[in-house]
Amino acid sequence: METIIHLFKIYILPVLLYGVDLLTPQSLDLEKLEKFQKKMLKQLMSLPTNTPDPAINILTGILPVEAQIHLKVMTLFINVCTQPNESLEKQLARRQLCIKSMNSNSWFIQVKTIMLKYDLGNASEWLDIQMKKDELLNKAKKGINAYWIERTTSLAKLYTGLRYLNSDIFMPGKIHPILRIKHQSPRDSKRVPTKIKLLTGTYILQPLRYKIYKEGTEDHCIACECKEETLEHLLIECEAWNYLRDPILQTIKNLLTTNGNVRVEDLTCEMTIQVLMDITKIQKIYRITSDLISQIEFQSRRLVFSYTTHDINW
Repeated sequence: METIIHLFKIYILPVLLYGVDLLTPQSLDLEKLEKFQKKMLKQLMSLPTNTPDPAINILTGILPVEAQIHLKVMTLFINVCTQPNESLEKQLARRQLCIKSMNSNSWFIQVKTIMLKYDLGNASEWLDIQMKKDELLNKAKKGINAYWIERTTSLAKLYTGLRYLNSDIFMPGKIHPILRIKHQSPRDSKRVPTKIKLLTGTYILQPLRYKIYKEGTEDHCIACECKEETLEHLLIECEAWNYLRDPILQTIKNLLTTNGNVRVEDLTCEMTIQVLMDITKIQKIYRITSDLISQIEFQSRRLVFSYTTHDINW
């Protein structure tokens, strides 16, 4: 999964956003670019179209198209700022920022609007600022990233389907640790989409399955036919899956209690579900190492994938 996302960033994004730093797209064109990026990323991750947008940003580390365009615009403007005072580009920038109103279509006014949005200061002052190019780029990138981190994580918390996803770990440019874990076998790579669907709340449980396909009873779990099939019921409650679940859960508990700072009494039902879904959410609290996370994630993928195949001979 990490390789696929990396290839998207290397080969697709540069073509998709070519020239947008000069000809900044308006709302309609921007929406088309945004839709294309979302659709492409969801397809690459084998996720349905109804996957919450914040989940895509958090998992891939890729910012919305609007943010990427703003960063490109600021990069070009910083190139102008670092030109000599007598340069044509800098003289034009001073003139445009001085005489044009905020309603103007001037490129420099668009820069001014972007800087106001991210609280980056006055555009005219940046033309005289005594800072190196790298320092200005870092300042612009930090401001843009901070805005979108706050917005993305705030939106993610509004989706109940994302309650187990560690949104606080979101950092633009960095893939979520769960997706950075290397596959231990070709079969392991096939388990990832199922795990991500559960993590993003897009895995089809029985109540929705019945509405779409009219399979089984209206909301009862097909495996046990006793209770409503919820995420919690599927992962740790359904007795019909005990023969699959118990050996793997015991392995996970042994790993956590032997190699981590987790006590047996800490492993409540809620925490067990969190471990199965996204263990990075409790990583700092219990000082869980990256190597241990990889081992537990492997077991977690085995478990959730076995629910869909009804096969333990993997």
